[in-house]
Amino acid sequence: MTCTSTRYALQRVTAVLRSVLLRGAWAAPELVPSDQQPWITMPQAAATLSVSEMVVRRLIVQKSLPARQIVKFGPWMIERYHLDLPSVCKEIRRVHEGRRTGWAVSEKQTGAIRGFQ
Repeated sequence: MTCTSTRYALQRVTAVLRSVLLRGAWAAPELVPSDQQPWITMPQAAATLSVSEMVVRRLIVQKSLPARQIVKFGPWMIERYHLDLPSVCKEIRRVHEGRRTGWAVSEKQTGAIRGFQ
């Protein structure tokens, strides 16, 4: 993801949140220190867990780590307390130990490998 697309995605999320705030559906959020915010982004989760963003993305795809996208193609938002779920802790421990986790391979990929031989 390029810096431009990240900025664009952030602007889209900000615009949606601003429109919701202007309609009065939510109260304006109070400023909270970043380490106490209930929602964090995928890069923040990766830094907190000491893994790469790809590991966090894989956990989201596998449904081990619950996450939401406020708008389509926007940044993934993760509730901070979900980082302490047993399934997440187990996968992160495996990554830190250098063991591969169960990354699913599609039928299309296995067919391509067999056809290559």
